[in-house]
Amino acid sequence: MRNQRFIPSRPLSWMLTLMFMGALHSVRAAEFRPFATISYLSWEETVDGDRLVSEDGPLWGAGIQLRHDLSTAMILDAKLELFGGVVNYDGAVFDADGTSEPYDGETGYLGVSGDATLIFPVLPASAKASAQPALGIGFHRWVRELDQGGDYGYDETWTTIYLRGGLEAIVFNDYADWYGQAFLILPLSNDEDVDNLGLVGANAISLEPEKEPGLSLVIGRRNDRWDLALTLDYLHFGESDLDASGLFFQPESEWLRLGARAGFSF
Repeated sequence: MRNQRFIPSRPLSWMLTLMFMGALHSVRAAEFRPFATISYLSWEETVDGDRLVSEDGPLWGAGIQLRHDLSTAMILDAKLELFGGVVNYDGAVFDADGTSEPYDGETGYLGVSGDATLIFPVLPASAKASAQPALGIGFHRWVRELDQGGDYGYDETWTTIYLRGGLEAIVFNDYADWYGQAFLILPLSNDEDVDNLGLVGANAISLEPEKEPGLSLVIGRRNDRWDLALTLDYLHFGESDLDASGLFFQPESEWLRLGARAGFSF
């Protein structure tokens, strides 16, 4: 955030989490698959094309995936993941007079993400390959703990809820199918709450970064027992308006997460 930033706690994302958990509990004839992830996160903030903040480092995650044939014409694919890690921070410290000096530190991440997608097969199961349209809804919610253990730390809570639409392509194989997924992400809401600022008259602020399209890509191979995939998630947030005090705003921000996912059925 510039000068600093934050997101209000909204119950909607937690309600979505409970909905995903309820769906996983209620569908009994479905394919459940626990998974683990390792990924590289890049976070950047810019103003007028000039980079203010750059973060990068590893994130670790674990979750559960549900895939269930609702009918011959509709498949439900849903995921819920917890993730976290500590990444490098390369940015600046801003003084009250507007001057700044370079600053390096660490940022902690802890979050949850989920999505529920309906896939519509257009070719019979006997086909050797298929490309099928898909439409769903998803969310990301995470906390950024800036300058962990340092003197300039504060906390940001980000929540984004979005529609996702695209295609799933499958090449069928007797041993394990190859598959790919490509989704356009269209945000419905973005919220950012900044807390523990330690500033006179502004310990917490709320911002709404502008909605910009994102992208999600997956390529992998799976059978009844395992699912191995490479993943890419790109979220884009436009510069926010000033907060209620007229002093703070969120610069244009980009989240890029490249990772690998391994899931196994037991």
